[in-house]
This record gives sequence, structure tokens and C-alpha cells, in this order.
Amino acid sequence: MVWKKLRVVVLGLLALYFALCVVARVTYPKALYPAPKLSHELELRSGREGWEALALGDVPARALRKRAPRGHSTIVWFHGNGELVDGLLPLGDELVERGFGFAMLEYRGYGRSVAQPISEDGLYADAEALLKVLHQEKTLAGGELVLVGYSLGSAIAAQTAFAGFGDKLVLVAPFSSMRAMGKRLVPMLPIDLLMTERYDTLSKAPHIPHETLVIHGAQDELVPFAMGESVSQAIPRSTFLAIPAGHHADVLQVSSEAALRAIADFAQGLPPRRTPH
Repeated sequence: MVWKKLRVVVLGLLALYFALCVVARVTYPKALYPAPKLSHELELRSGREGWEALALGDVPARALRKRAPRGHSTIVWFHGNGELVDGLLPLGDELVERGFGFAMLEYRGYGRSVAQPISEDGLYADAEALLKVLHQEKTLAGGELVLVGYSLGSAIAAQTAFAGFGDKLVLVAPFSSMRAMGKRLVPMLPIDLLMTERYDTLSKAPHIPHETLVIHGAQDELVPFAMGESVSQAIPRSTFLAIPAGHHADVLQVSSEAALRAIADFAQGLPPRRTPH
């Protein structure tokens, strides 16, 4: 009798665990790609001075940019999973004021980009479509293309560099792989079986030839600081910059905007400055 009851309990727990796995498999893409809706505050005002849309062919994504002065570098920005390009316009304006061109991609399914199923391969395709356009124009305008990726965008920037695009690379708050993040957040689930996305920056890192700057907040509560260090150590030509007071969401704002200053210096070929605590 005891064994029979124990068997029922074990089978019930297994059924519950299986159901949890099914729910996780179905729902995790929404957590990975929240694709925020447009709000009134983020609406891009028509005719905003200097910004132009780039035609990316048949790719269901949009890109905006401001051109660099002739011979100056262009910073190509790949945003995080909960952002839209509208929210990056002030950042773009600031970097343009420092003498750079600025281009930013809004992934398929985000904001005004055409609604499409969002996937790792799809986001890589969006990024490569933008880089192909910019590389074609680079022969006319000169200057370097500096790829910058934040959080999810770090994996996309790393992939485009791995594929041979761009001249320099900046990774902000990078994770080693999406599956490693999944195992950290829900260690009780079989992540390798449930998660199709890999975003495996660490495995690509040794094969990235670009001069690279990796920036990570020491107080990052989402992506472990050690992940940023491991990514940087695996890239042959990498410099690591810790932002002592930086969290995941504010790493680009804290410490007197040290991260943004470091990106600008790196793009200009200047050595990194000391970061204040």
C-alpha cells in the first residue's frame, strides 16, 4: 500500500514537472523577446532633424541613422531585448554631437518593424542586412564601422563581427550564451532541450578578429559580471572595462557616463580612461 501511494506521488510529480517544461517551452520566447509596444512618449516625431530611414531590401526590420562627416566613424547600435530605437534617439544625438555617424537597427517584430516571428537567425539576418548597406556606403564616405551591442544586442553584434562585418566591436553587458543564462535563471529545467536559441557569444569569441571593448557593470544583477569577463578573455584583441557602480539597466548612465565616454574614446582609437568608483 505504501509503495502504491509513493508511486502515485512520484508519477504526479513527474507529470507536474513535464507540464512545467511544456509551459516554459511555450512561454519563454515572450520573455526573451518582449518587443515593447509603441507608446506616445516614444513616438518618433516626423521630420526629426537629420535622421533618415535606411532601406534594407526585403528584411522585415527598420533602421535609422545619421550620417557621419566624411572620414569619421559610424557607430552601429544593436539594442537590448526590451528596447525600441525611439528610446535610443537621445543617445544617437549625443554621439553625433561627438562627431560620429550613428545607425541603429530595430529588430523584426519590434516597434514599427514589420511583425514577424522573432528568432535568433532572423535577428542575425536583420543585422547583416543593415551592415551590408553600411559597408557599401563606407567605400564612398570612409571611416570605420564600430559595432556596439547591449545585452541581447551584444550577441547580435558579436555574430556580425564573427561573420566579418564591421571594423571594431563593443559589447556592453554581454552574456556567454542564452542557454547559460537560462540555466542560471531556472536551473531546475532542462534548458538545452527547451530553448532553441543559443546566442553563443563565448564559442565565437576566439574567432572574432576585431579590436574589442567589453563593458560590464560590477553590480549587474541580471547578467553575471563573470560572464562579461569570460567573453572578454576569450576574444584575442579585447580590453575589459568594469563600471563599478553599474547595474544591468543603468550601465550606460552611471559613473559620469563612463561607459559612453569609453565607447567614444575607443571608436576614436584613444586609450581607456580610469573609471571612477
